[in-house]
Amino acid sequence: MTKTLTQTQIKAQIVSDTGLTKAQVDGVLDSLLNIVTHEFKKHGEFKLLGLVKFVAEKKPAVKGGKTAINPFTKAEYVTKDKPACIKVKARPLAALKAMV
Repeated sequence: MTKTLTQTQIKAQIVSDTGLTKAQVDGVLDSLLNIVTHEFKKHGEFKLLGLVKFVAEKKPAVKGGKTAINPFTKAEYVTKDKPACIKVKARPLAALKAMV
């Protein structure tokens, strides 16, 4: 399996493909990051150019203190509390599925 591109390699590829300077590419990527951040805070999801849809899902807190059994050792243990969190999921869209 081949290695994926690093952030530096991606930026270099964009510079060579578009003819923009490295500073301009950095500005474009920073702007994209700001847009993604704004959309996540406002709507909880973001679609990236028809390729991938990122969705934030709020997971509620789970109360612990229940007795459970470890399926491997058959030993009993007490579950721990899990705090509420936000999970981000990436889902491929039709254009990405067609490419693969």
